[in-house]
Amino acid sequence: MVLTGIAQAEAAPKTDALFAVIDFIGNDDRRAYLTCGARDTTPDASVAQGYVVERVTTINISNLIRIVRAETAKLGLDLSAPFLPAPDSAEFSELVAAYGELEGVVVEARAIRKRDAAAQRVGAKVRAPAMGGAGRRNASGRASEAAAAAI
Repeated sequence: MVLTGIAQAEAAPKTDALFAVIDFIGNDDRRAYLTCGARDTTPDASVAQGYVVERVTTINISNLIRIVRAETAKLGLDLSAPFLPAPDSAEFSELVAAYGELEGVVVEARAIRKRDAAAQRVGAKVRAPAMGGAGRRNASGRASEAAAAAI
């Protein structure tokens, strides 16, 4: 989706290309996200059934490209050539396919949170014996006073 937005911005520099991330929340506090470009059609509401929009974040990709080019030009760098080929070109299609970009897919954050929680539990189990089963280590790698007293 981001690559498409950049390619659209490059193909029509006089029209701003926007990229949006829509955060949804369900009745059961499940979260989902949808990405779309401003030149895309309105996303089908059926992908978010049971969810309400919590936040919409929009980024003006065209403006970011203009800022980057202006600031790098001050440093003597020429970034005037397009970053990506035209979005309707075979070259662009091949490039996007290589990254496996999926457009209009709602992703459940619950699976990510479950993986993170599992990783934290494993990390805690691994650290516990090294720390005498108590306390945490500080940034220097030393056990906290409470952990040191417990050891």
